Amino acid sequence: VRSLQDDCSQDLKNTLVLTDTLTLHWDVDYGSSAGMHVLQVCMRSETGGWLGFGVSPSGMMVGAEAVIGLPDENTVLKYSLNGKGPTSVVAMNATNQTLMGRNIQQENGVTVLSFEKYLKEGKDPIKPGQNNTFIYAEAASNAFGYHGPLRGNVTLFFEEAPIPTLGPTSMGKSSKKLSKSSKVESNEAG
Repeated sequence: VRSLQDDCSQDLKNTLVLTDTLTLHWDVDYGSSAGMHVLQVCMRSETGGWLGFGVSPSGMMVGAEAVIGLPDENTVLKYSLNGKGPTSVVAMNATNQTLMGRNIQQENGVTVLSFEKYLKEGKDPIKPGQNNTFIYAEAASNAFGYHGPLRGNVTLFFEEAPIPTLGPTSMGKSSKKLSKSSKVESNEAG
């Protein structure tokens, strides 16, 4: 039986401790075509509350787009963060709910959020070959509302997508390279 402690580190190559209670695991699957590149994310929190993670070039909450996992509702959805109050955090319409592998679980005070998101989508696409700034939040309870001081931002660099190459004996098989973070910065945001 797999525990929640094992869920994040199984297949994702990169790990970053964001706070004393929150760890981010991620990788990029470059797939076979440019439009299909996918960011794979798994967050593990020891606060026993809801979790959020989003793209924010400014590093701030307002104006960003984020994925929020609500354990009591068993939902993982994309939201527009139009303001700081809970009524300003609005779930995107069904057309924009393109996440894959969505999951939120809680067990013994541990919350695990996982999802896959296309790099090229939304108003702030994730750009390989550049620094990308993300925001994160972890709450101390499942009641959706102010996250308190358990939030911040982090800048990650994703390598450019590899150009498929053909080996002399591969007969059409392409090589696949996984992302690595070469620069990581963590700051407070909100």
